[in-house]
Amino acid sequence: MAGKTDFYGSKPFLRRLSVYIIITLILWILSISIVLHNQEIIVLAWQRKPISNSHHIANYTYESYLEKNAYTPPSASKVFENGVPLGPGNSNGPSISCIGRGRYQFRYDRLHFSTSDNTDPAANGRLYEIQWPFPIPPFLRWFIFTMAIAASAITYYYLRKSVKALIERGSGPVHNIWGYLTANSNMLGWAMLSLSFGVVIVSFLITRLPYYLYYPVVSIEPDTIGYLEIVEQIDKGMLPSLYRRTPGYPLFIKLIFLFSNKLFSVVIAQGMLALISSLVFVWAIFKTYRNLTISASIALAAFISSSIYLELEVSILSESIFVSVLVLSFAFFILSLKLKKSVYFILFSTASAYAIYIRPAGIFLIVIFALTLIYVITNRYARSNLAALALPFTSLLLVLAIYNLFTFHTFSLSNYGEITALILNATLMEQDDGYSKELNEAIKKIRDRSTPNDRKILETSWDIEKYSKSMVKALDVGGCGYVSGQISNATGNPGQKTLSRISRGLYIDIIKKNPYQFFRKTLMTFLAYLNNISKENEIYSTFNRLYNNIHIKRNTMCSVQPGMVNTLCKEYANPKPLPYFIMAASECGDIVYYTPTFIQRVHYKIFSKLHKLLFRNLLWPIINFIIFGMSVFYLIRSKFSNTGAFILFIMSSSAILSALVIGLSAHEDVRFSYTTEFIYYTVAALLPILWKKNITPVPDGEL
Repeated sequence: MAGKTDFYGSKPFLRRLSVYIIITLILWILSISIVLHNQEIIVLAWQRKPISNSHHIANYTYESYLEKNAYTPPSASKVFENGVPLGPGNSNGPSISCIGRGRYQFRYDRLHFSTSDNTDPAANGRLYEIQWPFPIPPFLRWFIFTMAIAASAITYYYLRKSVKALIERGSGPVHNIWGYLTANSNMLGWAMLSLSFGVVIVSFLITRLPYYLYYPVVSIEPDTIGYLEIVEQIDKGMLPSLYRRTPGYPLFIKLIFLFSNKLFSVVIAQGMLALISSLVFVWAIFKTYRNLTISASIALAAFISSSIYLELEVSILSESIFVSVLVLSFAFFILSLKLKKSVYFILFSTASAYAIYIRPAGIFLIVIFALTLIYVITNRYARSNLAALALPFTSLLLVLAIYNLFTFHTFSLSNYGEITALILNATLMEQDDGYSKELNEAIKKIRDRSTPNDRKILETSWDIEKYSKSMVKALDVGGCGYVSGQISNATGNPGQKTLSRISRGLYIDIIKKNPYQFFRKTLMTFLAYLNNISKENEIYSTFNRLYNNIHIKRNTMCSVQPGMVNTLCKEYANPKPLPYFIMAASECGDIVYYTPTFIQRVHYKIFSKLHKLLFRNLLWPIINFIIFGMSVFYLIRSKFSNTGAFILFIMSSSAILSALVIGLSAHEDVRFSYTTEFIYYTVAALLPILWKKNITPVPDGEL
């Protein structure tokens, strides 16, 4: 052994190790260069090709399908007309259609463009070309990337051996640095925690600063009004009606309105809560599994920097604080199991219950609570821990159920749950001789919302994308209220309690009459829920649309609402123009453009492209399923005592349970599925806790 140690610490081996390091660096530089090239961030070489098969879309817009699905907006590729570049590029759809004059946009697998004089490109006799990054063969890309990973593994192995040998030798700079670090572990901990916090904060600032500084528009949706109505009832001293909405989000809005009654203040509070919850989770990992702090911070940074996260954060909707409370809940969950302190059990229990207060879809947390209770009892935690876990959760849910019993005479957590479940399964409703004539006619109208082709897709297709589009089309006709309205009219417009009972009966009939189609719909929605991880929105196009709706069309939901709801929205009843949006006249009326800024370009042209490449793909749900299986195996092998395995089991199963709840009672809208996406990243970052050797918690008294 001594000979091997001397060999790994010898000068000849260190020279060989330096060669390994240089080769590894070169391979990674090549790999990163290829990624930057493919994402059009730093293009190494261009290729020009003629545009073919263009066809007319609307007004001045023509469309051409491209050979690859790789053009994440904004694109650096260009369009040429007889060798002269057209532009401006990356124009929005309305400006291409209504103004034209050479405007174009590359959009994933297609090009939308207009000619310089708005004539038909297929008939004007001119040559149209695209200039795009020179294609690098996939085999070459994967070969270089695989070689980089292999070289990194070899280099890491020998580097670790070499460092160990130099430490054991007891002299030299490596030994001195190692001795200094071990003697100052608390300072090293501060450095690690600061770096981890920095990763989260920097990603937060890159994605949020452009919005706060330049594009501060608020998204007001149809659901927004229901939350504001409860706030209005509280302000009037009335018992709030929780028929459609649970109280968690309205209470949050009311808390913010104690300090500022502007809706933009709610958005700021939602953003701050997103940041704070992420930092608390990172701190929880630092306190329990210090070596994984940085990887946990990368996982949370990946989640909160998603454009989908940002779009829901700027909306007056419950999803943003729901996911923040979920993140806090799991942070306290890990702290409570590892540190066994009652205060963390109380916080975990309370946060879990409040998540259900915010969104009834959080009902899967009841299963999580029950499993945690069993684990705590089985592993003989202190009675104080058991009480701290059991009492807040059960008490808060009991209070909500009793309130609903007092106001609506239903002992339940949600008064609208049965109606929601029926609405989202309405495509499966069938007429029945046991129903009244009016009800059968209503069911026919509801089914006729889907075209024969869409119904065929919903009943037979296993294509997730086609299924999702057909489901959305069915729901868009008349909105969700169309179903409940038809059922209510057909049954004599009964009270809310009776309508819920009728909806529950129809939902059960759907399952009884067609169990296969119900199972199939649940499975397809479950799969579509998971597939949403591969979707991303164009956040600045969203800001553009919001500004257009609020400041140009002035058709906000709030402007038609009576009383205090309109007052709560007063900054949008007569909005002031924002300087970084420009209005231009066109043949279709006024069109809005956002003005790009430096920070926006960094976010949109670099950060968001790399984020989509790394984190918006199906790999992450697959990893979650694998870790779920591994955690079950280790739990069984440890006879339900492996804390790390139990943590991963609970977290990974939460994402699966949430998808199942949505599959049974809702549809695969990305606003529902993104709320558990942080689990995909965090369980991957925490995987080493299955083998808890070398994973050290922070001792009491440190930090």
